[in-house]
Amino acid sequence: MAERTTTSDLRCARNALQTICREVALNREDIKSLLTIEQIAITALEETEEPIIPFRRADSRQVCSECFSKYHEHPRDRRPEAASDQGEPFLRVLCNGERVKL
Repeated sequence: MAERTTTSDLRCARNALQTICREVALNREDIKSLLTIEQIAITALEETEEPIIPFRRADSRQVCSECFSKYHEHPRDRRPEAASDQGEPFLRVLCNGERVKL
């Protein structure tokens, strides 16, 4: 699976680009053009970024501290944004609301 580029990745790239531009003494218009292209990329990424669902990895045999059932006995998170690339739910919802990937 390919890694996704995040907004922070692009901001780091911008900072590196600014440093390089200073070192090679590009003129102000060259820098402005490069940063404009980068800003367009950041804006596009922010508009299309999917919601991030916090979860952690866990062993399916672990026991829930609330109901004392094993993690794999808990219901799946069936929200569309919590589905895998194939559309299948892959997170379990524990009694305390925490989501785990088994």
